[in-house]
Parts: sequence; structure tokens; C-alpha cells
Amino acid sequence: MKDHELDLSRRRILGAMGTIGGAAALGGASTMAFFSDSEEFANNSLTAGELDLKLAWEEQYFGEQAEDQFQNESGGGATANLLSLSDARLERYPDPTQGAGTSFEQLAVSDPCTQQSLYADTPDDLDPTQSGSFRTENDDTYEGGVKPLISIQDAKPGDFGFTRFKLILCDNPGYIWSTGGIQSIEENGQTEPERKDPQSSGAQALTIADEIRIRVFQDLTPGGTAVSNFFSGLTGVTTGPELIDAVLDFFQLRTAPTLQEFSDALSSGAGIPLDGEPLSGAQPSGTTIQNNTIFLYDLPGGQATERECFDTAAGAANLGIVWALPVNHANEIQGDSVSLDIGYYTEQCRHNDGSGIGNT
Repeated sequence: MKDHELDLSRRRILGAMGTIGGAAALGGASTMAFFSDSEEFANNSLTAGELDLKLAWEEQYFGEQAEDQFQNESGGGATANLLSLSDARLERYPDPTQGAGTSFEQLAVSDPCTQQSLYADTPDDLDPTQSGSFRTENDDTYEGGVKPLISIQDAKPGDFGFTRFKLILCDNPGYIWSTGGIQSIEENGQTEPERKDPQSSGAQALTIADEIRIRVFQDLTPGGTAVSNFFSGLTGVTTGPELIDAVLDFFQLRTAPTLQEFSDALSSGAGIPLDGEPLSGAQPSGTTIQNNTIFLYDLPGGQATERECFDTAAGAANLGIVWALPVNHANEIQGDSVSLDIGYYTEQCRHNDGSGIGNT
């Protein structure tokens, strides 16, 4: 979810006029007079604009239950669409079952700000029990209290998940960063197989944060259809292992940053800088373009040399994160858990070079 929100943006002058007048001189023996007039526009004002980042999202997790459903629905060689699997979808905002009247997938592609009331905007929107929140209400989002957006229990090698976001800035264009970082890593004790694994102790000990691969992506197609088309067009992929291989290849997760590396980038400076027009100009370091979807990852402090602002006049920004726990990791991370904050931060575009807070 978004971490920061700036209410001040570029200034907008509503009206300012000075004095309009004219003068002429007439000469006489001992008199002089001036024709004069004045017009005044009173109550002039200078008003600050707004910069308000709003989010919608949908989270998918492909674990054991989703894998069973996928394989059952992919019988006879017809590949099931992961996005339509009820056991894979954990939550979305907006959710029609919460009274939104529409779903994440049905949000307007053009002029999305006409639906800005359907986007999350405040911390209260994370609480599905609150009036006005359109977040899915289930055990993944609320259990004795509000749960974080990504909260996966009992992840196993071969599992993967992704969260798609739609971001809108309805008042002014702005630069956007992905922000956050690891909050905690817990060993939670060691099982006998983990104690025997040479990678579970000593100077080279590995945790789950060293094994999960994760990538930020930005879908450049209107409505974010490139990712949808990928999951609905996996011809002949009918088993869980075939699906994880396809996902690892498409999102290039085998060579993606580890969760620890990703966290380091998120917490460096203003975070990972995103590009409003990533196909124009130079690309950020670590960027790969794939089937109309651009995947962005910067090393800490990395910066695109010709970075552009996000402008919702061109439609919502379709961003997301995808993660996977590859099958070649097992005993050394048994029982491990990690807590990670992920958000988005924005600054006004005008009079700003996009270098981030404190660097301008």
C-alpha cells in the first residue's frame, strides 16, 4: 500500500490583475487636467493544488490449493486461466462483494479519475470492516485485526504470487517510487532437516529472504492486459511444475533480485524509481522489456537518466510485483518467515528533477 501522500503540489494561479488605466495631458494658460480611469479585479487568490495518490489492487497466490484447482481445470490439455481461479485469488480492491459495484478488472481504462472513489486512499481503506472500504473481507485480509496486503503462510518451494496495482494521480502529474523494506526475518526454530543443511548455519547461512526471487513490473498496455494475456494464453501448460517454469521464464525470475536485494533497493534513498514513459529515453539499470511489459529493478541509488512523470490523463499506471520460491531451495529455509513493507511514494512533477526527497 502507499506509504506516503503529499497534499501540496504545483501552484495554480486562479486570477491576478493589476490596474488598468489611461492618462492624457492638455495644456492651457494656467490649468492642467488629466483624464484618468481605473479598473480593479478584487479578491485575487493564490491556491495550492493537490497531489493525491490512490490505489486499486488484486493479489494472486499460487500455492497447493490453487495448484490442485489449476490441474483439475486443465484436464484434457486445455490450460486454465490462473486469474480466474477462485483458490488463487486472495483479495482485490475494489471488490464487488463489498458494495463497490465493480471489480478491479472492470475499472475504467480511459479517464479512470471518474471512478476515483473506488480506489483506496487512506489507512482506513485497508480495513474491510470499515464503512466505505471496498477491500475483500476474508481470513487473508482480516483476522482479529487488519492483515497486511501480502500475508502468505506455509509457502513451499514452487509457490509463486503476484499483486497487480492500478495507481492514479487525479490532480497533477508526479514522479513515483516503489518503497518499503524488510521489517523482520524470523528463524522460528529449526527442524531436524534444516539443522542438517549446511546452508542453514554459519557465516553463509541463508534465510527465506535470500531464496525468494521478486521483481517489480509495469504493464504498458491499456488496462494492463499484457499480464492478463500471458496467464490466459499458456497453451498446453496443464501442471503445476509447467506453470511455475512458464512464470519463472516470462517474468525472468530465475535471475531476478532476491527478496533481500529487493528490500535493500526499496529502502535506499526514495526507493526504486519508476518511469512514467519507460519506452522513451534511457532505461533504468536492470530493466528488461518483455512482450509489452517492462520490468523495473534498480540497484540502490539507481536512477533513469531520462525519467518521465506519471500522468493519469494517459490512464492508470499498471504496476505490480511478482515473487517465487524456486524449487531448488528447501531445507535451509524450513519454518523461516519474513515481514516486508511495500508501498508507493510520489512527488510533484513540476519544478522537480525526480531525484527524490532531500536530493532536489
